[in-house]
Amino acid sequence: MSEKRGLSWWGMLGLWVFVVVGCAQRPAVLKMEEAKVELGMAPEARVADMAAPEVESLAGEPLPEFPRMIVYTAAMELRVEDPKAAIDQVWQLAEEVGGYVVSSTVQEHILADGTRTTEATVTIRVPADQLQDVLGRLRAMALEVLRESLTSQDVTEEYVDLTSRLRNLKATEEELLDFLQEARNTEELLAVHRELSRVREEIERLEGRKRYLEQVSRFALIEVRLRPKEVQPPVLPDTWSPLAVFKTAVRALIRALQGLATLGIWLVVFALPLALIVGGVGWGVWRLVRWLWRRPKKV
Repeated sequence: MSEKRGLSWWGMLGLWVFVVVGCAQRPAVLKMEEAKVELGMAPEARVADMAAPEVESLAGEPLPEFPRMIVYTAAMELRVEDPKAAIDQVWQLAEEVGGYVVSSTVQEHILADGTRTTEATVTIRVPADQLQDVLGRLRAMALEVLRESLTSQDVTEEYVDLTSRLRNLKATEEELLDFLQEARNTEELLAVHRELSRVREEIERLEGRKRYLEQVSRFALIEVRLRPKEVQPPVLPDTWSPLAVFKTAVRALIRALQGLATLGIWLVVFALPLALIVGGVGWGVWRLVRWLWRRPKKV
């Protein structure tokens, strides 16, 4: 009798977990209220600022309304007087508006004429409500704006869905804790504990994603690439100068003498010892062959 009762309890537990967990994975149901807007009566700004639709969780209680959550990402390429000094200005700007620097890099290049040039890239996050002001101040510090782009992503629906799923999973967690207290033997205790661990792991994952969406929607990301101003090559006078020709000839003579000196060093240090070694081995082989040839033959 006790075995049948245990099997019945197990069946009820399995069915209940299947139903509750399955419901927790379903997306939130959005109830859109019908908005009647006549042409010319409501401006576009009012339509864009409408609150997010009311959302109901599967538990039957409506979730609170959420404002629109937009993730902004901007990229700029600026030509500046000094990229290294411009990095400090960008740092100060980010801290001034309540943002922070994500990363920064500085690279130096050597041009074909030997001129050194510096490029820099700095990535910052600034409050989303001050994004346009920051972009304007970045334009003002540049000699020229080479490229600028701005993208946005609406994550409101994902955020509301995460909130609904978290609400249901936490309700599932409470029910599993009740089952944990009512477990009659070790097998039932372990089974409920495993399911409880899985639900808690899913709650932590969804809460992490929710915190990430809150962070990236509050702070816009701006990647700024700083290029130096173009260096104009020096203009050489188009006139004949005996002094310039003399200097060119002297430099050519010095290079020729350096080449001859290099060749002599190679001959003395490398070629001569190698020739002596090869000649000595060849002379020894020749003497050995000659001795073998002249050696009297036995009859």
